[in-house]
Amino acid sequence: MDAAAARGVPGVELVVTGRDLDGVVAPLAPRLEAPGFVPTAWPALATSRVRFVGEAVAVVAASTPYAAADGGVLVEVEYDPLPAVPDVDTARDPRAPRLHPEHGSNVLFERRGSQGDVDGGFADAAVVIRETFTTRAARPRRSRAAG
Repeated sequence: MDAAAARGVPGVELVVTGRDLDGVVAPLAPRLEAPGFVPTAWPALATSRVRFVGEAVAVVAASTPYAAADGGVLVEVEYDPLPAVPDVDTARDPRAPRLHPEHGSNVLFERRGSQGDVDGGFADAAVVIRETFTTRAARPRRSRAAG
């Protein structure tokens, strides 16, 4: 990463990268007091590994939004592409690339439970509907042109 050009933009007061924060800001570490939770540490700004599109790699502070935008586009980052893990089914495959290589799986928390006789309820039901639902973020986006 090279932020020198961004630092030279008039109005840019500060450019911070993940390397600037090493040893100064501790990684963010979510906590959940529950069996099966695998904690992960995330740097405030990515350093050597960017895990998703849009993960922050630098912060540009400037006297105006325009100067910040001008500085931001001048932060140069060279990425070595990682193998894609595009959906939950792929991520759950034991052979899938690890988002956090230090963990043995991409599953960081899983909890299963039921109340009552679930199998009996389905067996006695007049109708059972099975469907897979996804959120908008999980579906591929399609370009649409206005005409």
